[in-house]
Amino acid sequence: MTTGLFLGTGMFSNRLAGSDWDVWLRWLSLCLWLGMIYFGSSQQGVSAVPSYWLDWVIKKSLHLIEYGLLGILLWRVLQVYLADRAGRWWAWMLVLMFASSDEIHQLWVPSRTGRWFDVMIDLTGAGLALCCWPWFLRQLKSCVKLR
Repeated sequence: MTTGLFLGTGMFSNRLAGSDWDVWLRWLSLCLWLGMIYFGSSQQGVSAVPSYWLDWVIKKSLHLIEYGLLGILLWRVLQVYLADRAGRWWAWMLVLMFASSDEIHQLWVPSRTGRWFDVMIDLTGAGLALCCWPWFLRQLKSCVKLR
């Protein structure tokens, strides 16, 4: 069935959150999103708009969104193996590791810089998404029930 990384720590819940197909799709969507982030960070930096401040706001907003989605995708994969709170915590920690490695990677990309400030923005996006996503799903379910 499934094996876990945290046997004996109380964090492991030996359950499958759906069919094997569902688990495979969760892993596939996570891997595709990680690949898209890595590909995007491998590209040379370009300015989206002529205004420095507007360009900065757009780029930092994209950081929030892309790492918010990464946090949710990681959490969905980890829900298969871990309890809810542990899954969220580990998703956030994995976002920290990936965001840090991504910024280090950007040090070697021409016209890109690796900044710890961007890691903090990435963590903020993941944290907001991991906190707000369950609320959003509850609201969505209540809207569907009303119809």
